[in-house]
Amino acid sequence: MKKHIAAGAVLAMLASTGIAAAQTSPSLTVNMYVSPRVERGAQDALLALVSLSARNSSSSVQISSVPLTATFGNGTTVSHLSDCRVRDVNAFSTALNNGGNAVGIVAGANTIPLDNALQVNASTTRTLALTCDVSASAPIGGTFGLSTTPGAFPASVAGGTTSVTPTIGNDANGQAGPVSGTVQIVADVTPTTPTPTVPGVPNTGSDTTQNLILLAMAGLVALGGILLARRIASAG
Repeated sequence: MKKHIAAGAVLAMLASTGIAAAQTSPSLTVNMYVSPRVERGAQDALLALVSLSARNSSSSVQISSVPLTATFGNGTTVSHLSDCRVRDVNAFSTALNNGGNAVGIVAGANTIPLDNALQVNASTTRTLALTCDVSASAPIGGTFGLSTTPGAFPASVAGGTTSVTPTIGNDANGQAGPVSGTVQIVADVTPTTPTPTVPGVPNTGSDTTQNLILLAMAGLVALGGILLARRIASAG
């Protein structure tokens, strides 16, 4: 079985790439990074990463579900996605929604309930992965459109009842980061060479490694922008 070659620590760089501000109140920012492609017939295929950042929060924040909007194009239908799970990239083998909470994705608004409240500690970021099984009958060139609305996350101060309204996280330039994207279905690919592995991380489809590389590269580019901005600022 094929496994990821990128560790959770690298993927976490995709979260909240803006420079941290003063921690004055509870807060949570959200971004979604959608995989550019997925293989037809892939099991537990990586569709998107969801970054939850409390880097600028004065308190830890918790969420109870993940809101998601889906569209289906170029011949795809809801029947082409099933067993959709939310996973922490640093504990990938354990899904955060099991049993009745393991849902299929429907066209329009979706809410993926978590088995337990997920806590994002103050001054930290957690990165979640959305995985689904992709039907072997899904059409090549078909698309899944995915997006999330940060303000729709049911969030509150951890251990309390004070509600928190999440906002869109900024990129390295201070602009709103991504919260949507489109996945394209590609033909089955049989690897011809052994794939490097990370122990303990499950298979997520034979195209997942490429998706992780592309997403991680995007994070590295953003991080480079931050470091350059800081160097210029310190030189001034």
